[in-house]
Amino acid sequence: ANAITVKPKVAVSYSWKEEREGVNKDQVSRFQQLFIEKGVEVIRDNNRVKYGENLREFMEKEIAGANHLCVFLSEGYLKSPHCTHELLAAWELSGKRGAEFSKRVKAWIMPGLSLKETAQRVSWVDHWTAEIDKAEKAIEGRDSKAVSEERAKIDRLKEFALHINAILNYIEDTLEAKMVGGSLN
Repeated sequence: ANAITVKPKVAVSYSWKEEREGVNKDQVSRFQQLFIEKGVEVIRDNNRVKYGENLREFMEKEIAGANHLCVFLSEGYLKSPHCTHELLAAWELSGKRGAEFSKRVKAWIMPGLSLKETAQRVSWVDHWTAEIDKAEKAIEGRDSKAVSEERAKIDRLKEFALHINAILNYIEDTLEAKMVGGSLN
């Protein structure tokens, strides 16, 4: 009997800006190449999403369909609404349970980001609370139907702000996230 081998699938969540410039340039590309050489299918938006396709829907579908999600955490990542949406989707797929999250998610902390101190982790709650406040003020007094898409995005950010501290604590305390420097650990 011929056994059919299925390639493992790994989705990658990262900041485009971090990948294109600065200290972390090309880290995700190097990671991708290492996994491809080991026979792993790497699901990455830059080689799957076509012009005009919805990036958010793509990532939700791919995160759900991948065996694992590799997250490259950086300051740019944690400031990106798209990236935080992906991280929240992974958290929700795990039932918001750390043990389930750790089965599917591997996180690398990029240079320039630290999560060791409480103040550093809580600062991301503050960041998103301030962003939500700005967005709320921007739609204030407008017809709710006219800004329904904005309301949905704000509600999603509120959900992320509610869980970011738990997610970051879990990554820092349990997943033993690796620091990425000149090479992947």
